[in-house]
Amino acid sequence: MDNHLRSSAKSPVASRWIRFVLGLVMLGLLGACGFRLKGDSRLAFDSVAIQPEPGSEFVVALRQALERSVSVLSGPQASTQAQLILDILEEQRSSTPVGKTSSGQIREIQLLMRVRFRVVTPTGRELIAPTELVREQELSYNETQALSKSNEQAALFRQIQDDMVRQILRRLSVLQKPT
Repeated sequence: MDNHLRSSAKSPVASRWIRFVLGLVMLGLLGACGFRLKGDSRLAFDSVAIQPEPGSEFVVALRQALERSVSVLSGPQASTQAQLILDILEEQRSSTPVGKTSSGQIREIQLLMRVRFRVVTPTGRELIAPTELVREQELSYNETQALSKSNEQAALFRQIQDDMVRQILRRLSVLQKPT
């Protein structure tokens, strides 16, 4: 009976030790398979110019995101001094009613954001051909809550914009250093 008490007293310590070792093994396996936490994308270039300047709210958000990793040049000489030129060819936001009640009131709105861009070197070599990103989001609507729905619409557009910025950053992160 005394042996039984001693072995049960050791089991919480042994159990913690086993969990600790298993945790280390799992971390090692995650590292071996290439897993890493999501973070800032590492970019292969040091400077970029964004056209047009100063640009829309989207271009401002893109500029701020890029400034965390590279130097964003501006001014008349930016396109000749930067390693890359990010041309925002088109940006469009729209909200369209897509559903109505039987009395004709708007029930649902579709939010759409479309961005076309390309990436070139100062010499004109195209690194990313003109690419179009499109994102849609539906929003339920109630005319009695118009102000809160307007705020919700603005917040959804910001989320869509942030997603588009992340998509462009991911595309830029796969580029090799321009030669």
